Amino acid sequence: MLVNLSCFCYILRMDLTQAKSIQRRRKLALPKIRKGLLGVVFIVLLLLIIALPLTFFSVIDSNYSAKIFNLKSVPEARIALVFVLGSDISGQKQMLDDSLTTAAELYKQGKVQKLVVNYDQNSGVNDIELKNLIYQKGVRDFDYQLNLVEDDAYAACYLAKERFGVQSAIAVTQEINIIRDIYTCNAIGIDTRGVISDRSLYQDQDSLPVQVSKLFSSFWKIYITEPDLPIGDKINF
Repeated sequence: MLVNLSCFCYILRMDLTQAKSIQRRRKLALPKIRKGLLGVVFIVLLLLIIALPLTFFSVIDSNYSAKIFNLKSVPEARIALVFVLGSDISGQKQMLDDSLTTAAELYKQGKVQKLVVNYDQNSGVNDIELKNLIYQKGVRDFDYQLNLVEDDAYAACYLAKERFGVQSAIAVTQEINIIRDIYTCNAIGIDTRGVISDRSLYQDQDSLPVQVSKLFSSFWKIYITEPDLPIGDKINF
C-alpha cells in the first residue's frame, strides 16, 4: 500500500514537473511566434505597398494607351495642351523646343487652332523667351496662351479647364509623361488624346517610382483632396 502511494506521488510530481516545463517552453516560444507573425505581416504590407501602386499604374497605362496617336492619325481638337513639366533639368530647353515644334506642326496642319503652353520655373526660359520661341515656330500671338504652373499635371489640366474653358484637347508631351497627362485631363473633364513630342534623347528623366508617385498624386488630388486653385481672370480664346 505504501509502495503504491509512493509511486503515485512520484508520478504526480513528474506530471507536475512536466506540466511546468511545457508551460515554460510555451512562454519562451510565444514571443518568437509573435515576432514571426509580425515579420509575416510586415512583409505582406511591404508587398502591398509596392504592388498596389504598380498595379494602379499598369491599369491606367493599359486603359489610356489607346488615346496616344501620331501627328497624322490624331483626331482634330480645338486646343493643344503643351506640357513642359518634368525633372529633366539638364535637357529642359530641348524638351521645350521639341514640344513646341510638335504643337506647331499640329497647328499648321489644322489639327488644332489654339495652344495652351503649360510650363514651370524649371523650363529654362522666361516669358519673353518662351513667346519668342512660339513665334519662331509660326504660331500667331492671338492663338496661344501661357499657363505657368508647378510641376503638376493636375494644376495644368485644372486651370486649362477652369481658366481657359478647354473642353477637348490634344496633349503634347514627352512619352514618359503622356499617360499621366492624358489620364489627369480626362479625369478632370477634358476629352483628351495625346501626341508624343520626343524628338531627342533626354537625360535624367523620372524613374518608374517617381512616375508612379506623380500619377498617384494626380489621382489623390482629383478624387480625394480636390484642391481649389486660384483661377484668376477667365480667358476664352
